[in-house]
Amino acid sequence: MKLKNVTPSFIEYHALRGSYGRVTYFITKTSLRDVAENLTLAPQATLSFSERIQRLVNTKRVEEEIVPYLKENELRFFNALICILLPDNDELQGFWDFDDYKDENGHSIDGLGKLKITKDVARVVLDGQHRFSALELLWKSKRHDTTDPSLAIEVALVFVVVDEIGKTTHPQKGLRTKTIGAVRNLFAVLNKTARSVDKTTLLLIDDSDILNVMTRSLVEQKLVAELYVKWTGGENLQPTDPYFTVITVLKDAISFYLRDYADALDIECGAEPERQKLMRTYYDSTPGFEVAVKEAIPFVFQNTSPFGQWKSLLQKHAIQITQQPDSTQVTRSQGKLLEKARSENLCFTVAGQKMFFRSIIDVFKQQRRRDIKALRSVAKNAEILFNNGLLSRKYESNNPFGDLLFDAKGRMFWAEGPVDCARKIFAIALGSTANRQAVMQEYNGRTDKNADVIKEYWQRSERLLQ
Repeated sequence: MKLKNVTPSFIEYHALRGSYGRVTYFITKTSLRDVAENLTLAPQATLSFSERIQRLVNTKRVEEEIVPYLKENELRFFNALICILLPDNDELQGFWDFDDYKDENGHSIDGLGKLKITKDVARVVLDGQHRFSALELLWKSKRHDTTDPSLAIEVALVFVVVDEIGKTTHPQKGLRTKTIGAVRNLFAVLNKTARSVDKTTLLLIDDSDILNVMTRSLVEQKLVAELYVKWTGGENLQPTDPYFTVITVLKDAISFYLRDYADALDIECGAEPERQKLMRTYYDSTPGFEVAVKEAIPFVFQNTSPFGQWKSLLQKHAIQITQQPDSTQVTRSQGKLLEKARSENLCFTVAGQKMFFRSIIDVFKQQRRRDIKALRSVAKNAEILFNNGLLSRKYESNNPFGDLLFDAKGRMFWAEGPVDCARKIFAIALGSTANRQAVMQEYNGRTDKNADVIKEYWQRSERLLQ
């Protein structure tokens, strides 16, 4: 017979409770064994895109630096691991509580008490993943000899909750979703203020920048195919990467699309109502456009020839992308084919993509009607130039992008100045009404080439687009 309304069993810690505004924290300690066997990192492979809140663990650093430190040093110490409580689903309505200790007069003892956590909720390490991984490896390597002095470790923990989410006396619905949203913001704050974290990771987790939220939303809402967007391992595309683009290029395109509203968007949007208002105003529908950000950016990314050609290349050579954060393994021959494609075309590089997408957006903004028909027309012209080799990465005398976006050895230039100068050149090729003389003067100032190179480039483009 199944028993109903049975009180769930708890794990209990003696703890000190404190608060930072909306964040409540509990400082405690536990055994090395408890850390190794019962704490966990977020299981990235099973999380949705919006739930991937952690940096990837550098296993080499853990194995070669941190574990030896624990094993070989008598004077060893780690800061506390910061942990969250993450339910498996949104059905669980409460999973922690705190009972204050009382003195002989029945008064609470200044934050001291017993933290109780239900056994059916994950204790996830939010900050200190490398230290946790090293402690886990140490335990696994020594657990058969519990007398080993290197195991004499009591690990400091700090459990954090936001707005008392998950407290058993305040049952709520959607606790997993609410927990993830809250702690992702917390992780961003921790790593922006405490120590550096790579820009790509901050883009994934930082909700205070509305452009980050928009960028992630394109992927979360499956408007842009996640498999083809690199969001781990840096901001650049390596020669043998199977991904078409990087997530920072997505953000760049959104930023350029909304550049007329830069001042309105350049704010810290810490409150959810404020984020929602900005998303409705600029993402779901965009002032001055009949095509909103959420429709326009996926279109220029996925409905133009560069993406289609890259996708066909992967299919032709049986390259299947693995969902990140796991890396995709390619054979040596597959890697050479990817490297060759990147070395031949600017639209398979970060700087080239920024130039290409910005140019389409730039010319689209100059149309009388900013509707999907006009966007398709501009994109079609860009495809014609792409398909006819006008975005080549070959270092030739008549290629205006040589010495501007890349040098004679094929090395790309990332700086904003060259990228935006290239944007102006290609935008004019697409029909932009920009001042040609000013662009030629800028080109002369950035390269040693005669400006006749871009005049000839524009003439070739005009003939192709007639």
